[in-house]
Amino acid sequence: MQPDTHPRDEQIPLPGLAVVPTRFRIDERTRRIGLAGIARVRAQLAEQEARRLEQEQQRDSARSGAGRSPRSRAFDRAA
Repeated sequence: MQPDTHPRDEQIPLPGLAVVPTRFRIDERTRRIGLAGIARVRAQLAEQEARRLEQEQQRDSARSGAGRSPRSRAFDRAA
């Protein structure tokens, strides 16, 4: 996941409209609740990504040692 490049979230107005129609407006409370929900989802996705990367690293390290004799692995550690 790429880090946010914007210092803060902002609501972008629809092009060509000076005023956003009432049915599309949200109050500050609703906006904060929505942003909190987005933050929770981002945290969950980051956690899943971290777990996936950890599993891949464990799998890769297991593969690098698989099929090699304990003697050759000991030689690598000594070098």
